[in-house]
Amino acid sequence: MKHPFDFTSFSQKMTEHTQLLKVKDVQKTAMEKWLMIAIILYSAAILFMILAIVGHAVASYGMWVAFWVLFGLCITAATVVLVLGLVGVI
Repeated sequence: MKHPFDFTSFSQKMTEHTQLLKVKDVQKTAMEKWLMIAIILYSAAILFMILAIVGHAVASYGMWVAFWVLFGLCITAATVVLVLGLVGVI
């Protein structure tokens, strides 16, 4: 008869799961690399958005459009890097 407070099967399952959760250092560095690229691109996108808003009141229409285009390119690139990094391609 199995004792109601027998934790051996539970502890065996926990050790199996902890073995699955171990990550190599190489994968961590790769993750840090694509995450830093995504953060830099999102920061650049926010900077271009602020410049577009300020430039709308101060500068010409062409500069305003250029900043919005750069904002769109940075936000798209950051999203692509983020998705590819999460999937594991990068």
